[in-house]
Amino acid sequence: MLEECCWVSLQQVPTVREDEALKFKAIKIANVVSDNDIFVLAALDSEGGIVQFQRGMTEATNREYPPYFEVDNQVNGRYGIIKKCTLNRDLLRIELNRSQNGILFIDVELFLVDYNFHGIACDLTTIFRGFDHCLEVVSP
Repeated sequence: MLEECCWVSLQQVPTVREDEALKFKAIKIANVVSDNDIFVLAALDSEGGIVQFQRGMTEATNREYPPYFEVDNQVNGRYGIIKKCTLNRDLLRIELNRSQNGILFIDVELFLVDYNFHGIACDLTTIFRGFDHCLEVVSP
């Protein structure tokens, strides 16, 4: 299994810093299982930015690895960089293992998007299966 402390630089991600949080206003949330059995959950913003989680669904696609997470580009992504992910009605807060370039949290604001809370909670449960301690769902 990969270490949970893998890290990647977020220098290339444009940020709005506020209490070490990158603010991301989602306008769309989507999920898909790719042709190679990888489950993807992504949030898109109005400027083409993307925050996405990935999880292999089979042994061949590394289902034993911690969730993969990236912001905007693969250079800003790694396995096991999430310390805690908290979902509530208006916000998906992703806490990273350690601060990088002043960023410790990524706040995905959900109030601009029409979505099914329980569906997203179920998708996140799939993403974090086996790493349940990293996920908290606060029911509305």
